Amino acid sequence: MKIKKYILLFFLLSLLLPNYAFAGWIIKEVTKDAYGEERTQTIYIQNNIMKTVDNEEISIYNLNTNRIILIDPIQKKYWDGTVDDFVKGMNDYALAMVEDELSKLTPEQKEAYKSAHSQIFQDAEKKEDELVKNNDIKVEIKKFPDKEIIANYRTQKYQLWVNDELKYDYWVADKIHLYKDFDFEKFYELIKKMSGQLSETGYETTPQFKDFLKKGYSLKIIDAEGNITESLKIVKKQISLSVFKVPQNYTKLEFVEFYKAKMMNFNNE
Repeated sequence: MKIKKYILLFFLLSLLLPNYAFAGWIIKEVTKDAYGEERTQTIYIQNNIMKTVDNEEISIYNLNTNRIILIDPIQKKYWDGTVDDFVKGMNDYALAMVEDELSKLTPEQKEAYKSAHSQIFQDAEKKEDELVKNNDIKVEIKKFPDKEIIANYRTQKYQLWVNDELKYDYWVADKIHLYKDFDFEKFYELIKKMSGQLSETGYETTPQFKDFLKKGYSLKIIDAEGNITESLKIVKKQISLSVFKVPQNYTKLEFVEFYKAKMMNFNNE
């Protein structure tokens, strides 16, 4: 009889564990800038995949495959590729924009344009080289007694100081550990490769900041300019795999074509 009970218990656990192991998070948050403008977005996180959604764009980052999907819900278009594909696509897009501008200029204007932009690129490369060489970053995480209830979670206040300069105020919920469902260190490396760098100092890759991420999830963040991002609701639940897929009626585009359409949406606002 005991053996049968153990078999039944094992069977029940086998049904429950997959749902628990792959349960994800759904976060609804709002960002308010220093001018009072608001932007809401919903974030889905599960099994090392993140999807961010707002009214204008949708992004999906799959850390298991190192692929990115960018979706334009307005025109029902999308792009899908690796991080390397994204970097190449951005370079191709920049070149296409330059060629478009040059086609409108006289020969004299073209030379002036090339000379001006050559200096800009040289300055950018010099700044990037300086950032790579600057390994002496002072990062401090300061804990405060302040507490606040945000999205029904109790949070603790922390501050991030970089090179003796206050960068962020964080309100951290220690009951929420998204890093168990999403590798934020790998995500920061992905973003760094996409954009060339993270912050100006690169504090995100320091041991101090990596340890800070493990304290919990920040339900409110205030930066030095007064921009505030706050979670309105956060729920842990099983997320359907279909959430991380592109709708079947959307059209796939090459990167340059997709980005031109995206910028057209931005310019028409």
